[in-house]
Amino acid sequence: MLQEAFLFYFTKPTGGVYAGKKLLQPPPVVRFPIDAPLRLAFIADLHVRRQALFMAETAAEVVAGLKPDAVLVGGDMAECDEGETRVFSAFRDALGDTPILAVPGNNDDVRFDRTRETLRREIERFGARLLLNECARLTVHGVKLEIAGVEDGLRHEPDARGLFSEEPDAYRVLLSHAPHAFLLKQCRPNLMLSGHTHGGQWNLLGLTPYSLPFYEHKARYTHLSGVRTIDGVLCAVTNGVGYSRQALRIGSRPDVMLAEGREKIYKGEPDA
Repeated sequence: MLQEAFLFYFTKPTGGVYAGKKLLQPPPVVRFPIDAPLRLAFIADLHVRRQALFMAETAAEVVAGLKPDAVLVGGDMAECDEGETRVFSAFRDALGDTPILAVPGNNDDVRFDRTRETLRREIERFGARLLLNECARLTVHGVKLEIAGVEDGLRHEPDARGLFSEEPDAYRVLLSHAPHAFLLKQCRPNLMLSGHTHGGQWNLLGLTPYSLPFYEHKARYTHLSGVRTIDGVLCAVTNGVGYSRQALRIGSRPDVMLAEGREKIYKGEPDA
């Protein structure tokens, strides 16, 4: 228990200081292996603002360059209505018919004050699919891929129970805006993808706002940043691309994640 608390409250910084134009540069890619012949791109927390709508195209170009089999979107993609539209339009233009599956983030309620069905229609008119305690089933390279997406846990009720099938050879991915630890008690995915934390956004010698006793502790996250195996499940938490409130990141480098299998049967290898 003490070791788990230490790993949660003290997170190794992942970069220097990011402010101004540095926040508007294409985000680097964090790659990690999975035990399936798949290439899954994961992006969250872009937080596109009116003064930087072009970040939608910037992020889409980075993701498309990875040549993914599917793109998973972890919510909080924009701070304005036109930003959200710009994001999914840019992704569809850059990715063609590549499947895009998304879950909402807490900002999708706070910023836009819209119903879930309105949000669903806005996203799905660009050919993406919004998962609200739902599961999408695809077949990629002969692999049965199940992607379950849950509701945002800060204002709604995420529920992963019963979303996955009992197919013995399926590869299962759980998509959640925040890395809620309780979800791992509801289901057993091969991979869980989350965002929300921004890696702390301000990480000073391993201390982040999450180190404060009143800062979202009731949410009980698995961890704040990076890739770990927790209770036998590979759990990846992206630092995200954008920022909340202050346009400043310290020790929390923006990133896009790529989960890639060990077998080289992809559409083509991107540049390293």
